[in-house]
Amino acid sequence: MPRHRSAASRRKFLELTGMGVIWAGLPSPSAETAVASNGLVFLPVGPLAAARTNPSLPVYIDSNENPHGPSEKAIMAMKNSFSLAGRYVHNPFELQRALCQHHQVGSSMIEIGYGSSEILKMAVEAFLGPGKNVVVGQPTYEAIPRYGAVYNAETIRVPLSSQHRHDLKRMRAAVNDKTGLVYICNPNNPTATVVSGNEMADFLTSMPTNVPVLIDEAYYHYADDPSYVSSIPFAAAGKAVVVTRTFSKIYGMAGLRLGYAVGREDLIGRMSPFKIWLNMNALTVAAGLASLDDKEFVGRNQKLNAQTRRFVEEQVAGLGLKCIPSQANFLMIDLRREVFPVLNALRARSVFVGRVFAPLTTHMRVTIGTEEEMKRFVEELKHVLP
Repeated sequence: MPRHRSAASRRKFLELTGMGVIWAGLPSPSAETAVASNGLVFLPVGPLAAARTNPSLPVYIDSNENPHGPSEKAIMAMKNSFSLAGRYVHNPFELQRALCQHHQVGSSMIEIGYGSSEILKMAVEAFLGPGKNVVVGQPTYEAIPRYGAVYNAETIRVPLSSQHRHDLKRMRAAVNDKTGLVYICNPNNPTATVVSGNEMADFLTSMPTNVPVLIDEAYYHYADDPSYVSSIPFAAAGKAVVVTRTFSKIYGMAGLRLGYAVGREDLIGRMSPFKIWLNMNALTVAAGLASLDDKEFVGRNQKLNAQTRRFVEEQVAGLGLKCIPSQANFLMIDLRREVFPVLNALRARSVFVGRVFAPLTTHMRVTIGTEEEMKRFVEELKHVLP
């Protein structure tokens, strides 16, 4: 089924640029979508309230996106940058400088990517290959093991603890003379659990100095556990650490593709040659610059996420189910039954949730969408559960 999403800021983006008028005039098989001959689906430009409350429209709460989209400042910055769209972005110096100031690090510690996905791929290309292995938690975000397999590296999977957190002691024990990389997603996807600052410090102190530790902080802004801290200071202090960040989550820019790494200088130097040539575009850079220090926007999204997540937790508890305590913009709900049939049943009702994450095959990962989307999810879940 084609994916079609509604968000106020996206609609505003179309209105600001005038593209909404053009798209609205395209031949359309329905009042809700416009489908081009190549299969691309254009966003609706009708009233948002009608789109959100229409029970026939699909609900996508499967990819941990920010349902509210980019900030108004980001949208305006993109509008003002259209005149630059005919030019390549050879080196995004202004964005790199802003990131350096934001994190208080030197420019040699920063690399910018086409989403953090490119950064993860660069790390695999720099540090892994035939005869090497990467140590990861199980389950965790799968990009690193998948990229590693392409380059004939072995993946050593270490089960999470009974609290669904990275078991750093067992991960350290799994490191050997063939280990080229350790990957820690913190907060972890799909469990939304965190490694504390003290635990991370002890782990990094125990690690061989020649083995890089890649710490994925895609969900950093959502974590409010007082024990949780960013690992960027460890990289600044000279540990063999690379931290990845993304604009896809709290900043609502998943469709614009912008991420970056902050790491020890020599590690960034090894990764940089694998960057895609001319990997940035003018609109994305403008949106990133406008978003980076927009504290009001970040705070508003944190509040909305926490409120809606709490609503879902309460509703799920009312069904006699439990969630893994979450430090992110998604929940892992223990259905106490195999989750795959439930995923299919929800899909049949046009509600799309996360895939199965072995070995947690009774858990369902659900992204925190808008309040309206999550009410729809809860109602549909009640229908499909026996």
